[in-house]
Formats: sequence, C-alpha cells, structure tokens
Amino acid sequence: MEEKKPRDYTIEVVDNAVTILLALGVPEYIQLSLKEIATTLDISHNVTFRILKTLEKRQLVEEINGKWQVAPAVTRFSEGFRRHVAARKAELSRIEKDHLEVNA
Repeated sequence: MEEKKPRDYTIEVVDNAVTILLALGVPEYIQLSLKEIATTLDISHNVTFRILKTLEKRQLVEEINGKWQVAPAVTRFSEGFRRHVAARKAELSRIEKDHLEVNA
C-alpha cells in the first residue's frame, strides 16, 4: 500500500521571497548580488529579480551598488514584537501583583 504524502499548502513564490529575506538577514545582515542570491538559493535569475523588486517596492530590501540588502523597514517587525512582549510582561506583572495582594 502506497503511503500518502502530506499535502504541501505553501505558495512557492512566497516561500522564495521569505527565503531571500532570510538569506539577506539571518544570522546577520549581508549584501549579495542578484547572481549570488539566485545561484545560492537555486531560484531562477528572473524570479529572483522580480521578488527583489517586489520586496524593494515594499521597502523590505534595497539595492546599493549592485548588491541587495535588507532595508531598515524590516526592523519594524522586531520593534512591533518588542512592544508586544513588553506589554505582555507588564500585564503579567500586574496579574501577579493582584494575585499576591488578594492572597496576602
């Protein structure tokens, strides 16, 4: 009996875009040429170029002297996450304080 493969619900172009962002920004920000990105990630040059131009339009990457890099706008994600964590910590501290006061 043939085993069923799990369905892949991913969208290839979105996966490629995230892969490109990760290549440029994890573990540290680096600059890569279009050719370096396409070759390293095994994505066609045409698709890589179109993804980069789309990400550039959204200010997530930028091209400087023929090299692509993560744009400063990407830090908005981490800033938003930091604010969320800080608010959550404050909420948990308040709940803990209320709990201690009730049980004192």
